[in-house]
Amino acid sequence: MLTIRKLAHKFALPLWPWYLCGCIFLAATNRITVEIPQLIKEIVNKIGAQPPDALSSIAITIIALGCLQFLSRSISRISIFWPGRALEATSKTWLFSKTMKLPQKFFLEYGMGDLISRLSNDLGQIRVFFAFGILQLLNMLFILWFTVSKMLEVHSKLTWIALIPIAAMLIVTRFIMPKMQKYARQSQE
Repeated sequence: MLTIRKLAHKFALPLWPWYLCGCIFLAATNRITVEIPQLIKEIVNKIGAQPPDALSSIAITIIALGCLQFLSRSISRISIFWPGRALEATSKTWLFSKTMKLPQKFFLEYGMGDLISRLSNDLGQIRVFFAFGILQLLNMLFILWFTVSKMLEVHSKLTWIALIPIAAMLIVTRFIMPKMQKYARQSQE
């Protein structure tokens, strides 16, 4: 039986340069996301105290960062989604070649339509995990890192107070997730 760990080692590990590139650009995207509001704050604080020409350079910086953010987000998504598609294609080819080596009795017992449906649906879910799932996981880690760092820089006591409800939510989720996974597993079976 091919586990997720074996599948990752066999099909996803060779695609590590794509994931690394995506990770770098995703980090850049999230870093820019945290900096733009700081520049907006600077403009708001300087309105009336500075001549309009002084504010225009900050506005141009915000626009440039917005364009850079769009570009880095696009590259990060392409770099992470493409390996998911490649993994799906190579794993389908591998599974198809394995399936063709099975005896005729196997196909009579399990049915070709059922087998094709299972292979297609399961490999589609694996693609979603190795593309969208990894993107979301990395995105959440970077958002957490950059946002909390910036919050601590601005006001550390308020940051810790704001994190209390999030910690409570994580604890509650820790107890609910196993039940949801159990129901999802039953649904798949």
